[in-house]
Amino acid sequence: MTSFSKKLAASGFIRLTVDSKALLCSGNRNASLNQTCCDFLLKLCMCLISNTDTWTHDDLQDVKRVLQESLPSLCCRVSDWPSLLTDIPQSLRNAQYCLIHLLHLSLQHGDRFLCDSAVFPCMLRFIMCVQDQCGDALPASVLSSVLYLLSVTHHGGPRLDTVSVNVVSKTLSSCPPLFSRALPLPVLSFIFLYPELSERFGATALTGRLCRGTEVGQEEERELLELLHTHPAALLNMLVVACEAETAASHSAIGVLRCFLSSVDGVSISRTSDLSDQIRLALMNVLQRQTHTDGLSVLLDVLSVIQSHSSGQMNHTDFKLLYHVSNLVGKMDSSDSELLLSVFNCLYCFLCVCPSHATDRAASLLLGNVRLLELLEEVLSSSPSSSSSSSSLHCSSLLLLSSLMLLQHKHSAQVQKSVSVDLHQILRRLAFSKRHADALLLVCSVRFRAGVFGCG
Repeated sequence: MTSFSKKLAASGFIRLTVDSKALLCSGNRNASLNQTCCDFLLKLCMCLISNTDTWTHDDLQDVKRVLQESLPSLCCRVSDWPSLLTDIPQSLRNAQYCLIHLLHLSLQHGDRFLCDSAVFPCMLRFIMCVQDQCGDALPASVLSSVLYLLSVTHHGGPRLDTVSVNVVSKTLSSCPPLFSRALPLPVLSFIFLYPELSERFGATALTGRLCRGTEVGQEEERELLELLHTHPAALLNMLVVACEAETAASHSAIGVLRCFLSSVDGVSISRTSDLSDQIRLALMNVLQRQTHTDGLSVLLDVLSVIQSHSSGQMNHTDFKLLYHVSNLVGKMDSSDSELLLSVFNCLYCFLCVCPSHATDRAASLLLGNVRLLELLEEVLSSSPSSSSSSSSLHCSSLLLLSSLMLLQHKHSAQVQKSVSVDLHQILRRLAFSKRHADALLLVCSVRFRAGVFGCG
């Protein structure tokens, strides 16, 4: 039934039925045919919306009520719809809602029986008229359809002016239930296209998309990754969701961000200076709150990507971040391997891009952190297991300690605690375990050995 309904909608049967009603049933003619057409449209529409996760149970009831009330009297041609959506008096508001739902479902399934250049301004005028006439909030089901129509007919046209964006923003803020559902990708893209909308509604919209408590499927993951690659503001808001308290949405956001980090080259993020600065500030706020959720690890990983592709300049914010990340180490345990790996990687990236005139300052800060040196010693005193996470943590520890040794030697920096490392174990790994050791671990071991001899 679902597949058949989609095929009918895609083949223009909603338009065909509406035009047939207008041609044959206006003026109370052919009442039996009119009722048959209404029953068909109601059945078709309810089947289309009942099998998607963008409609709630309340939405289904609202749409069903609107269609049942308004379809019998809907006997006008599709070409007359634009004027009906803006000129009908408030007493016939349900008739407008009915037209909007029919437009939404038709367009969603590929039947554009009104051109985009007509639908988009029509939807803008509609929400303006609603605000001017009554100021009441639109039902969430109707606003969901309006927002979908705005988003899919907006492409290629001029950007909205400030007045129009404010109208949309006011309409969205009047309907909080809208964001309790999984908004489709075009709607999310529309929100993140305008800073005024993304700042107010971006994180809430993503939370509604991610909070269903189930694993993100491949198709949904693909859509969200496309969103992150296309709209930098979406990445920042996804980070905000990931760093919320432990919720289904935050866990889903972390998974999406992990996939994003594995697919991004880092250059595209670092080139967007505003985004880089905003991510740094977001991380600063999380570290200052001292509430370390699972999202902190992925936020540090994003920061590492940004730092590793930066221009080699560190400003005041960067040093404050370095200070807070260093302080974070003081509250950690070696058993928290995932977060520890992210912290070590982040500190190493900071050292790599730190300008030469400031390396003494960075080295003094880290070498004065006793807990950091203790954790490095704990990690390196254990043998790396065959698991990738253990090997990665070992590699990161070797690289970080190697950099610290070179900087200590260069600046004769004071060290609060000595670090004991079994150099013979590293040499044995290089001499006798090449075939069995992880390739990256071997490279990091060579780097560490070179650092030891360079300091000697």
